[in-house]
Amino acid sequence: MTFLFNNIIFPYVSNNIFIFIVYTFFVFVTYIIGSIGISKSLSGFLNSKMNNNEYFFKNIINVIKNRGMVGWIYIVIILSFLFCVFNYMKGIIQTKILVEISAFARKETIDHLFKNLIDKYEEVEESEVTWLVTSSYWSSRNIIRYLFEYAIPFIFTFIIVSIYLYTFSRSLFIITISHFVILITYLISNINDTVTKCNLQEDEWRRNGNLVGDKLKNLLNIIFDNTINSEIEDIISNQNKFNYTVSDLFYHNEKI
Repeated sequence: MTFLFNNIIFPYVSNNIFIFIVYTFFVFVTYIIGSIGISKSLSGFLNSKMNNNEYFFKNIINVIKNRGMVGWIYIVIILSFLFCVFNYMKGIIQTKILVEISAFARKETIDHLFKNLIDKYEEVEESEVTWLVTSSYWSSRNIIRYLFEYAIPFIFTFIIVSIYLYTFSRSLFIITISHFVILITYLISNINDTVTKCNLQEDEWRRNGNLVGDKLKNLLNIIFDNTINSEIEDIISNQNKFNYTVSDLFYHNEKI
C-alpha cells in the first residue's frame, strides 16, 4: 500500500494537478445538484400547492420565482438536465484519469520490480509478476474512484452539516462530533485486523496463482501420469482456502 501511494498515486496526482482540480470541481457540482439540489426541489414540489394562474410554457421566469407546483417542476427539470451534463463531463474526465493512472501504475510497478532485481537478483515466478502488476493496475483505479466518489463527498457533507449544526444547535454539534470521533476511533482500533486479513487474502490469491502456473508448467507430465483429477482437486482445495479468507474479510468489514 505504501508503494502504491508513494510511487503511483502521489506522483501521478502531482503531475496532473489541473485535471484533478477540474475533476474535483465536477465531483462537487454533481454531488451538490444530485444529493441536495434535486432532493430539496422534490421536497418543495411535494409541499407546494397548485396555483391556478400558473401554466406550462407561460411566464416561465415568474412561475419559477413564485415557487408554485409548476415552478418546482421547472426547477427539477433544469437541475436534472444540469446534473446529466455535469455528470457526463465528470465521467469523461474520470475515464481519462483511470485509464492513464492504470497504465502509469503498470509501468511503474514493472520498472520498480526490474530495478530491484538488478540490485539483488533472484528467481521470480511469472505468476508473481502477473499478480503484482494486475494488483497495482486495479488498486490504483479503485483508490481514485473511492476517494472521489465516496471519501471526498462524505468529508464535504460532514463539514457542511457540522457548520450548520454549530450555528443551529451547539448541543447537536457536540453530539455529532462525538459520534464521528467514536466512529473513527473504532475504525482505527480495527485497522490492524483488517490489514492482516487483507494480507492473508492476497497471500492466498498469490499462492493460487503460483499453483496454477506450476500445474501448467508440468502439464505434459500430468497428462502422461494421468493425474489430472488429483491436480484439479488440489487446485479446488487451495481455492477453497482463498474463498475462506475472502469470506472472513467480508464478514469482518460487515461487522465493522
